[in-house]
Amino acid sequence: MKKIAFWSYKGGTGRTLTLCNTAVELMRMGKNVGIIDLDWEAPGVPLLFKLDPEFIEKRPSLTDLIIHRVIGILSKAVHEVTGLVSNPPLRGRLYILPTINSPELDNIKFDDDTFIFLNAIFDNFIQVYMLDYLLIDTRTGFSVTSGLAANFADATFICLRLDRQNVSGVEKAIKGFKINGAKFHLIFSNVPKIKGAEAKIAEVEEKLGAKGEVMLGLVPELILDENLYSLSNPEHELSKSYKKIADIIVSKK
Repeated sequence: MKKIAFWSYKGGTGRTLTLCNTAVELMRMGKNVGIIDLDWEAPGVPLLFKLDPEFIEKRPSLTDLIIHRVIGILSKAVHEVTGLVSNPPLRGRLYILPTINSPELDNIKFDDDTFIFLNAIFDNFIQVYMLDYLLIDTRTGFSVTSGLAANFADATFICLRLDRQNVSGVEKAIKGFKINGAKFHLIFSNVPKIKGAEAKIAEVEEKLGAKGEVMLGLVPELILDENLYSLSNPEHELSKSYKKIADIIVSKK
């Protein structure tokens, strides 16, 4: 695995938070990691790493690369955040290619040429920064960019809650993955420790025809503040679940 997409059918599954914590766990393993934010309607990756939004908007971003079709400014658009998260020091390095919302993106025609160009950005990011892994944060639902990420990624991690809306959408997505022979991994998020949870998980797995490989427990504190537990509380049960995702990525070389 080199390119890994994170996708969810609905919002509120903690997809971006899961991706960012997984990036930290990969750094802890000594890996060089890049993050690309394809969710330009609601970009959130920089905020999780506490980057100043005004600073992000003053520099080029993935948005500029796409609109102007230039890869040459990639180094001006990428932010290294290793120093922000390496306390205590982690062995790897972390880079973010953010996006910003722009009405000009509505005029972009997402045809084959655009897909090829975006994949060229992915490959260039990997090569220039000598990345071990590129994590791609997709848009929610069945969008052009989420389909793009799934097509070009070596594997996709699907984040879902156990409710009917999430399960219904993910069921459709899995059928597509299986038809195309694409690799995917299921992550159940916000799983409460209550009576009936295990039975519900078994019911959902049967309906989807796939096993949940990682269970992210419900942590009420995260409703108030999206905290990167892999940094602030690495021994927490939730952090250990993020490490499981990192282990899956590293084991699928």
